[in-house]
Amino acid sequence: MINNQNLPSPQYSSLEELRQRKEELRGMINADQQRAATLWKELFHKPSQPTGFLGGGGQIVKTSMGIIDGMILGWKLWRKFKGR
Repeated sequence: MINNQNLPSPQYSSLEELRQRKEELRGMINADQQRAATLWKELFHKPSQPTGFLGGGGQIVKTSMGIIDGMILGWKLWRKFKGR
């Protein structure tokens, strides 16, 4: 538990000063909540990746290279074992 006895208590002379302080505190609380929400989103949400030809890791390029590699391997194996 926090001991608040050492903190100076603000002195308000009117209800208007109290309302102004309340609005200041409410604004500070809202700013803290927005900052916490932003940090939470950055921490736990995956950043979006671009889509398209090279977006998302270049999936089309990877697939194409795999197909070409398979064709070259098949051609080499066919030449090696073609009928000896």
